[in-house]
Amino acid sequence: MMAVRVAVIFVLLQGATSAIELLVGTGDRGREDGTSNAFRSTEVRTMTVEAERGSGQGKIMWRSKASGKKTVLLNASEVRTMSFTLSSSGGFLFSIRYSNDNDNSAPCETVSIRVDGSPLGSFVAADTGDGGVGWNTFRTAGNIGSRSLAAGKHRIRISTSGGDLYGIEIDCARLKMM
Repeated sequence: MMAVRVAVIFVLLQGATSAIELLVGTGDRGREDGTSNAFRSTEVRTMTVEAERGSGQGKIMWRSKASGKKTVLLNASEVRTMSFTLSSSGGFLFSIRYSNDNDNSAPCETVSIRVDGSPLGSFVAADTGDGGVGWNTFRTAGNIGSRSLAAGKHRIRISTSGGDLYGIEIDCARLKMM
């Protein structure tokens, strides 16, 4: 019986909280075909950019279930900008993790995202709960858009419009390498 060895290497990119490279293979004993270098690299790169590390408008809120234990409360017409640095170029899919304790009688907020000054996409937030519970219940608006980015510094700009009088809390932006 062949044993499988899995090694996980955590690499922190500047401005990110996680990037993972997964090596899968048969370990030091080699592959079934007798070759000695049995590991192949399967890269899964996801960068998380925390909203609370950004700048601009919004109020930082403590949330136990947030990725960094904090979110940024944005009301209508407020803007938050988050900076990050890529060590290599590539194509990325963008998603936003948020919470929204919405007043049931009001429409939900529209969240718009720009990357390096150009529009990426937008979404209408869902109500994640009521009576205060929804602020610590998170949802991800996935695949908002994709963008090819060069290595170097970049900015994500998040703005809100519409919705109730309570705003929306942004936890983080996630970039998944395509």
